[in-house]
Amino acid sequence: MAELDDIEKGLWTGAESADKALLRQYELYVHQAEEISARRHSASMVFLTASLSFIVIAVFFGDQLYGTHAAAFYLAGGLTQLLWFLLARSYRNLNSAKFQVIGLMEKRLPTSPFWAAEWKALGEGKDRRKYIPVSAIEHTAPMGFTLLFILLAFS
Repeated sequence: MAELDDIEKGLWTGAESADKALLRQYELYVHQAEEISARRHSASMVFLTASLSFIVIAVFFGDQLYGTHAAAFYLAGGLTQLLWFLLARSYRNLNSAKFQVIGLMEKRLPTSPFWAAEWKALGEGKDRRKYIPVSAIEHTAPMGFTLLFILLAFS
C-alpha cells in the first residue's frame, strides 16, 4: 500500500515523540473519529426521518398531488436522497482516512486494538457474516427510497 506509506511519512515529524504525547494525540484522534461517527449517525437519522415523511405524505396524500406540485414533491424527495447519499459517502471517506491514520499511529503504540486486532477480527469488512460496513447500509437506504419515490410517482 504505497499510499499508506506516503501518509505515514507525513504523519511523523521526525522527532522522537514522548510516549505520553503520542498516546494523548492518539486519544484525541480516536475521539475525533468517534465524534464524526456520531455526526454521521445523526445526519442519517435526519435524512431517514425526512424520507419517511415524504413516503407517508405520498401514500396518504399522493392522490391530491397533481401537475407541477406532484413533480416538485417527488423531485424534492429525490434530491433528499441524493444529498443523503453524497453526505454518507463523504462521511465514509472521512472516517476511512481517520481510521487509516489511527492504524498508522497504533504501529508506535504497545498494542494495536483497531488496526491489527478488531478490524482483522471483523474480516476487514470483506466477510458479510462477520460485519456489514455501515456505509453499505447508508448507501442502500437512499437508493431504496429513490425506488419507492419512482414507484409512487408513477402509480
